[in-house]
Formats: sequence, C-alpha cells, structure tokens
Amino acid sequence: MSDESTAVETQHKNYEDHEFRVCLQSEMIDRSKYSIWSILRQCVDKELYRFTIPIVWNEPLSMLQRLAENMKYSNDLLEKASDSLNAIDRMKHVAAFLVSSTSIHNGRLSKPFNPLLGETYEYVSPEKNYRICCEQVSHHPPVSAYYSESIKLSNSNPKWKYFGSVLPHMKLNILNASVEAIPEGIQTVELPDYDEVYTWHNLKVNAHNLVLGKLWFEHTGKAEIVNHKLKMKCFLEYKPYSWFVRNMNRCEGYILDSNDNKLVLLYGKWDECLFCTDKVSNPSDFHKRVEKIIAMNDPNYEKICQDKDNSHLQLLWKVDKQDLANEKYFNFTKFTFKLNELHAQLKENVVFSQDNRLISLGPLPFTDSRYRPDMRFYEQGEIDEAGHEKHRLEEKQREKARKVDTQELPVWKPMWFAKCNHHIVEKEETWIFTNEYWNREFDKCPDIF
Repeated sequence: MSDESTAVETQHKNYEDHEFRVCLQSEMIDRSKYSIWSILRQCVDKELYRFTIPIVWNEPLSMLQRLAENMKYSNDLLEKASDSLNAIDRMKHVAAFLVSSTSIHNGRLSKPFNPLLGETYEYVSPEKNYRICCEQVSHHPPVSAYYSESIKLSNSNPKWKYFGSVLPHMKLNILNASVEAIPEGIQTVELPDYDEVYTWHNLKVNAHNLVLGKLWFEHTGKAEIVNHKLKMKCFLEYKPYSWFVRNMNRCEGYILDSNDNKLVLLYGKWDECLFCTDKVSNPSDFHKRVEKIIAMNDPNYEKICQDKDNSHLQLLWKVDKQDLANEKYFNFTKFTFKLNELHAQLKENVVFSQDNRLISLGPLPFTDSRYRPDMRFYEQGEIDEAGHEKHRLEEKQREKARKVDTQELPVWKPMWFAKCNHHIVEKEETWIFTNEYWNREFDKCPDIF
C-alpha cells in the first residue's frame, strides 16, 4: 500500500471517528411573550421576505442548510432508484424521495436565516455517499440554487444528480391567520445510467394559528413528477387537514405509463411513511389497509408487508425513528445538528477515497453558512449579540448594493451557478452548477461576513 493511500485512509478514518454533537449550547428560548402576529399583520398582500422578522423567531440555520437537510434520505432512495432495472421501481423511489424531503420540515416552526448574496453551503457525507453545494444567487428576489450528486460512480458518472432552485413566495391570509409559502422553481433528478430526467415543482406550506392556539403547519397541494424519456408520470397530492377529514399529513397518488394507464397506487403520511401497491382497482381498500398500519403502536412495517394479507403492499420509505426531533432545540434531529457544526476537518485539506478518486471535505470557503457570526451567536443563546451581528451583515449587504447602483462596484455574478433555460423543460429558467466549486479555488470569494 502506498504512503498516499495510507494517508487517505487515515484522514477518512479521522473523519469517521469525529463525534458529531447531538445538541446545541443553548436551548430554544420561550417565545410565549413574543407576538408574531403583531409583525405579520403589517405584511398583508406583500412578500414577507421584504420584512424583518424578530430574530427570536429564527432557528440557527440558513435557508441553504435547510436545502441540504432535504438530502437526509437521498442515499437510501435515489441510490435505490439508480440501482433499479425496472422503470416503475425507479419512479417509485423518486416519488419516495420527494415525500422524504418534505418530512424533515415536520414540527419546524422557526424561520431559517435569509442567506446573504454570495453565501454558500456545502455538505459532504462519506458515510451516505453524497455531496451538495448551495449558493444564494439572487437577493431581490431571494433565490437559492443547489446541486447534489452521488459520490459513487457508474460508467464514470455520478449514480444520480439532484438540483434546482427555490424562490419562496410567502403570503399572509389575514382571515385565517395563516401564512402560505409557495416555493417557486423546478426540481430535477437525473439518473445517468438510464439517460432519464425527472422534474417536479415543490408543494405549498401553510402555517396556522398565528394569533391563537398552538402554531402548526402542513404541506398541501399537488406535485407531478415527469420521467421525460419514458413519458411516465407520478401524481402526488398532499391532503389538507379539515374538520371533515381529521387525518393529518396524508399524501396519496398514483403512477401512470405513457398511455395514462394506472400502474401503481401510493399512500402514506409525509412525516412518517409511504406505501405502494400494484393492485390499482381498489384505492379505497389500499388506503384503509395503510391507515390500519399507521394506527398501530410502533408498527414493524417490513414485517407487516410480509403477511399474507398485505403481501401486495410495498414500503417505499419510513422516517428514521432513531433520529427524532428534539423539542428543546428547535425540533432539530441529530442529522440537523451536524449541518452547522464547524469541526476542525472542515477547515483543512482533508480527503477520502471513493471509486479510485479523492473527494475533499475541506477547506470550506469563508462564504460558507457555518461562518455566519449571527447564527453562531444565536445557537449559543446570545440573542442580543446575534441580533446586532444580523443587523451589521444586512447593512453591509445594503452598502454593497448601493455601490453597485452607483457603479462603484460591478454587478454581482454568482460564482458557482449559471442561470439558463432548463435543458429538458425549456420554458423554465433554472440555475446550473458549473462544477468549479469542487476545485476549491476560493481566493476570489467575496467578503460577505
């Protein structure tokens, strides 16, 4: 074994041996004496991103880190999609990935920090075999772009790619005392081995009880996942809670072939599990069977699907019960705690080997969200200092914008993404990753913190 290989293995071992934190330095403060309604009622019929929300309603994560959190189950689901020889199975797993990415928001009633223009975030997971890079590519309107990929190769290509951008439109409904968020932007999964491209648009998010009662939220709306090569489609609908339909967080759907023949039914809870069946003639019976399983106390989904009466059921995804939310710390999971941790190996030139190539974990650019001083103060419970730093950073950004307007500074251009029309859905604009980020040449990164 060469010295280089030994060094790589040692560095990788060091990374694996890192003991990630499982809490923050300070618990979430009591917000009962703060009224978010007194702030939001000024925002009727206006975009909420133009208003400053008191920092006590934030969580110590940037919106870019929230996007990275969507990848929690990507290794299980997109990896399965890339390994599936059957096109129907590939669509099932892509649909399950969409559902899993909404599950991470469950109980998250705090607002992430708005990224500064040029802010970046990366997360590399040697254990889960993927990496993601995000960049705030526009400030007004606020657009966050992201690109993620498997670090496993197949025929010299990543086994899967997932990318897109998000522009959160948020509106206040004064009659219902609720906020509706509609994330604009096309989402794309590519499976290079099959030359397949899947696209969809994000679902709405509704936050309820802004005036009285316990604050809660839900995903609602419909998503259409399209396999553009095979013309196969999956329709998912997230059902809103109502007095007439008391079941919360339910989602249902089906998969169609290119001739609109129904092939598969889907049903589950977007915060808990997703099942499917190829017995499409009786959706009501399928829904009742899944509801019966959901109602069980700590059910063993896999074992239940092996029962003779349920052998036609397939479990596509379930939430990780070993990594549940911690109410003391913004409802963060163990995975969430990792996202803003700035451990030593992220500051150094640390690499590990995968498929005979070196993947780097660092060093991070100083535009990375982990270096934000306001978020760092906030997660340490130093609320006043966090507020002062947040104001300083926002003023610094405004001053740069004024200098751009007076031509003292050149117009901002994103460093790692380029705006263009989508290569498949040509009427849609999107942001494409240039792949230059992983070269780690960060000397030209802007001073934003």
